[in-house]
Amino acid sequence: MLIGAYHLAYCTAVIYFLSKSQGKFTLSFAYLLGLVNIVLYLTHYGLLPFTELKEHLSNADIVLTGFGFHYLLLGLVIYTGVLISNILKRGIVDILYNKNIVLWLACGAITYIASAELLLHGLLLMTHPVTGLPVEDAPVQAYLMYESATRHILKVGFPVLWGLVAAVFLTIGIKRQIKNLRVASLVLLAVTLIKLFSYDIQDVSKAGKIIAFIILGIVLLVMSFMYQKIKATILYNETGANEKKENNENN
Repeated sequence: MLIGAYHLAYCTAVIYFLSKSQGKFTLSFAYLLGLVNIVLYLTHYGLLPFTELKEHLSNADIVLTGFGFHYLLLGLVIYTGVLISNILKRGIVDILYNKNIVLWLACGAITYIASAELLLHGLLLMTHPVTGLPVEDAPVQAYLMYESATRHILKVGFPVLWGLVAAVFLTIGIKRQIKNLRVASLVLLAVTLIKLFSYDIQDVSKAGKIIAFIILGIVLLVMSFMYQKIKATILYNETGANEKKENNENN
């Protein structure tokens, strides 16, 4: 975790200084370096806290010393994403860049990171180190407890989180008139509903089902109200833009 924090901090500083340049090659290098670091976080650094937590559960003597560093890693990868966004807004970089693809990948990365953080902190609250058992039995008991808590979070916590993330995507997509972001929010919401009715309602306590459905229902109502409220504004702006374009063409 410490090595990962050092690596991301160093690369983030490099990206920051390179982003001040006006050269296409320099900005392209900064953009690619940022993408590499985000992929490294998603596939490696972001998984390290889970490994440490598993070891902590089976052996109480192992302290979560590296857990705090994961917040630094998370902050660095978020700031890297901000730097990449600022680079792309300048319209100079065109290597491995497609606006629609990058937007969808960004939505996927944000959803993945938010889900991982929810799972990590949920496991931290719902599990505890195994004590009082023989050394050979502790890992088995820790594994069963870890898996049980994971299933509960996946079935109850994820639908609520994904509904909230979809609401955020929809809000930003409406306010900034980004069609693909609105579509991404609806796709995520559809995946949430399919997962909820096909998998999540199985083997979940009644209280968990009630809480998940109530919160998700509230999110759906808010999204529906918000979409209907701002829909007229979107249509008005699009109509005005089309009329202005036609007038310019006629002139």
